[in-house]
This record gives sequence, structure tokens and C-alpha cells, in this order.
Amino acid sequence: MKKLFLISAIAATLAACSSDNDMNGIENSKPQPILLGTSVSTTMRSNSQILQATELAVNQTVGVYVYFTGEKETNSTANYGYKNIAYTVANANGDLTITDTDKQPYYPEDKNQQVDVYAFAPQFDTTTGELKTMTAVSFTTESDQSTDPKYNASDFVWGKTTLTPTTSSTAQVIPMKHKLSKINVNIAPGTGMTLDALKGATITLAGVNLSGKINLTDGTATTDGTTTNTLTLTNGTSDSFKGTFKSDADVDCYQASAVIIPQTLTSQTLKIKLSNNSEYTYSLSGSFTAEKINTYDIKINATGLTLTTTITAWDDSATPTTGTAE
Repeated sequence: MKKLFLISAIAATLAACSSDNDMNGIENSKPQPILLGTSVSTTMRSNSQILQATELAVNQTVGVYVYFTGEKETNSTANYGYKNIAYTVANANGDLTITDTDKQPYYPEDKNQQVDVYAFAPQFDTTTGELKTMTAVSFTTESDQSTDPKYNASDFVWGKTTLTPTTSSTAQVIPMKHKLSKINVNIAPGTGMTLDALKGATITLAGVNLSGKINLTDGTATTDGTTTNTLTLTNGTSDSFKGTFKSDADVDCYQASAVIIPQTLTSQTLKIKLSNNSEYTYSLSGSFTAEKINTYDIKINATGLTLTTTITAWDDSATPTTGTAE
């Protein structure tokens, strides 16, 4: 199921157009506001792995570009184009409001002229050029994603749609996707361990590349391939973050997550430190690809770990593999 986020737009009342515009324009010859909505997979945006009331955080900004179809820059003849217009998530229902009403996008007067609409979040408010030049915008995921705001700042979502001018007041939907990769780590008690003993654990992953570039024309993200850091996953080991294993719904666990730029990890240390300072480690290797979730279901035994790995699309279709660790 997908969730619709409506963009509330203020339609200004304009003076009557000339007879020429009446012949060439859309119905009633008035510029019509482009009313937009976004649909994002119902797979959770929150770091808790639990579906939230909204998929975009309240007060988060969304950037929008609008151009003639097939163009990624302002049309010089018609002087038509909107660059990185900011919208704000207004409430828990996901309604979006335009930050500056003077920048409200409108359809072209020619009803046959389609437009391409691009949307992305979080918005880069320093990005001021035409979309065609935005092929390598710097982006950094947080090294500490233990809170929702830091997680949301790391989760890049992008979408595009083509619209035909209309007089309808119905919001037009931009289908959006998570363009980075997600890691879920679920921990449950194994032999000689209790669930309560896992409460308050911290989970880190070493050797993660946190910085890279995003191509705003298609949402593709790549790492810079140089600097690596230790990533702290969400503080998911509290009672509000209880869930069940992806690989076995009968197993109760604590859940933690983080978002990373697509990359391949080789023998990086996943560390689980319990509140009593006991530490358990796993040498993690794997490919983290765009729009995918790698889930690690880990049973912690008194003597080591047992691991099941599941790789799913961010729309929750599964292709599992398994492995163990001592």
C-alpha cells in the first residue's frame, strides 16, 4: 500500500488573458497551479523498522524541479522552468506546503505541452543551478544514526513523473523510491542468553563509506571510494523497538537500522556491545545495492553468534541467503 502526501497550493487569481492566450492556453486561459503528491513505499522510513504515521519526517524539506518534458533546464523561448522549489512536510498526515508561495509552479499555458516533475528529499537548499548540471551533488550519510532526525537526514528519496496540463484540483502523484541501501540488524537471545540481557545494546559497523555523490537527474548515488568510518545504527534495543525476525516471525528480537550509500563491504566488523560490556563481533561482507535492504537476524549465544541474512527490495520482496558466525 502506498501513502499519498498532498501538496497544498495557493492558486492566485489572475487577470483575464488576451484572446491569443484564449486560443493557445488551457481551459479558462488561466495559468493552473501544479498540484503534487508523492507516493513512497510503505516500507518504513523510520529507523525503528516499524511503519510510522508518515514516511517523510515533519518539517523535512522536499525539493522539486519542473521543466518541459525532455528538458532539464529552463526553456529560454518560453522562459519556463522551476528550479529546486522547496516544500515542507507540515504534519503527521504528510501534507506538504510550499515554502515560498511566490514560487508556486504552474502548468504551461499550452495544454499540449507536458512537463517533467522531479522530487527529492532531503532537499539540498544550496543547489541553485539547472537540473542538467546536478549530476554529482555531494551527499553524506550520518555516522551516528541513533535518532530519527539523523536517520532521516541520511535517507535519500527520489522520484520523477510526466504530467499533462490539467484544470483538475486533484494532486498528481510522483512515485518515489529510496535510492540508497539499508541495513537492518535484529538481535535475539540464543543459548544461554535472555532477551532482557540484550536490552540497551549498541550496534556499530566499521569500514563504511559515508560520503559520495548523487545524480539528481536519475537519483543514482555512488560513494567517493576513499574515506571510511564506523557507523552507529539506531538505538533500537529498547522496548519500543521490539519486533520479530525477518527470517522467522516466531522469534522476538530488538531491531536497529541505518542507511548507507550503495557499496560493497569486505570483512568489516559488525559489533554488538551489551549493557554489561560484553561484546560480540561478526566479520561482515556483502553487497549493499540501491533500493535494497540487507537484514541480519542474529541470535546471540553465550559462546557466539548465529546469523541469518535476508536481502529484500525496499518494497519488501525477499531473496534470502543464510550464514553463521561463531
